[in-house]
Amino acid sequence: MKMMSFASVGRALLVASAFVVGVAQAQPHIVASVRVPGDKAHFFLSNGTYLRFDARNNSVDPGYPKPVSDASWPGMGGYALQIAAAFNGPRGKVYFFLGDGRYLRYDTRDTRVDPGYPKVITDANWPGMGRYGAMVTDALNWPGDKVQFFLSNGTYLRFDMVANRVDEGYPKPVNDKTWPGLGPYVGSVTSMLRWNDNAVYFFTANGEYLRYNIQNDRVDSGYPQRINDRTWPGMGDVFGRHRRRAMP
Repeated sequence: MKMMSFASVGRALLVASAFVVGVAQAQPHIVASVRVPGDKAHFFLSNGTYLRFDARNNSVDPGYPKPVSDASWPGMGGYALQIAAAFNGPRGKVYFFLGDGRYLRYDTRDTRVDPGYPKVITDANWPGMGRYGAMVTDALNWPGDKVQFFLSNGTYLRFDMVANRVDEGYPKPVNDKTWPGLGPYVGSVTSMLRWNDNAVYFFTANGEYLRYNIQNDRVDSGYPQRINDRTWPGMGDVFGRHRRRAMP
């Protein structure tokens, strides 16, 4: 039998690695999450679609995922693949942050993007955030009218919506001191959602999630867990029911 040369083996391994990486990249992940009326949540995915999850029925609503388009989200169709983060603002507004340092303000009452958006994130419209606009990867509603912004360099900002500025002393590193239990996952978190007064969910790029207890100020024991039809009914197909569990 003819033996393969080291060069041939190397090329074969490179091709195989590229294939595995391509498959992994093709798997969608949650990039933004917001709560909506009727005890529902919208999860925006990296492939330009979104899910609507019903907390009362504990399942994804029928007919989802759907594409993020100007029919489903008027004014957002052209930005479906650019969404990096989102949070619920006051007076029925939802803020969407794009990967290029701009943001959209969506009016859930008028069901459309407000006129004049997107806008560039600057210190004039987001005091203290100007230099970090293109670094925002996640956003999280927090008690006390605060918003936590995770950044691509492993740090985070805390923005005060009432004072309309970044709190003093930020950015700070995301680690087990500032976010107990979250340190090992700082590079893989892709979205965050405050579910109720005491629970926050962190979603990762590899199809796992963590539950953070606000009162205890730490990740609950037993996490991370896989996103599947047992933990999030209706999400199994979207996040790969047949994907192998990540290495511990």
